Amino acid sequence: MTNAQFEKLVDDFFNLSTNRNYNYSYTPSKMAVDLVDDRLEIAYLVVGHDPKNVEVSLTQDKINIRAKVETEDKSVYGQFVKNIDETLNLTKEYDGTTATAEIRNGILKIVVDKKEEQKPKKISIKF
Repeated sequence: MTNAQFEKLVDDFFNLSTNRNYNYSYTPSKMAVDLVDDRLEIAYLVVGHDPKNVEVSLTQDKINIRAKVETEDKSVYGQFVKNIDETLNLTKEYDGTTATAEIRNGILKIVVDKKEEQKPKKISIKF
């Protein structure tokens, strides 16, 4: 949530009695990315989806994440569970065909290695 979104949320909350047209919905961030050594780690939110219904397909430069909601839930909890059809483009230094994926606690974690030719190599120095 950005500072502007947070400030709007607080302002709207404290003006509830005067503002009857209150219509604010918070959308959580669905993805986080981190570079660790020679790999890219992607965490993607799949809360509420059965892990058996989450599909990850890979090409050399793209990762596609799909998950379909079996039954629509109109409750407040159902607002967080939506169909997913997301394509993530990888830069040329990463190889999507080497990726691994796991789901834990509603978070899909995808790890993608750098291409061999992109990894730094140490060379010996003669003296």
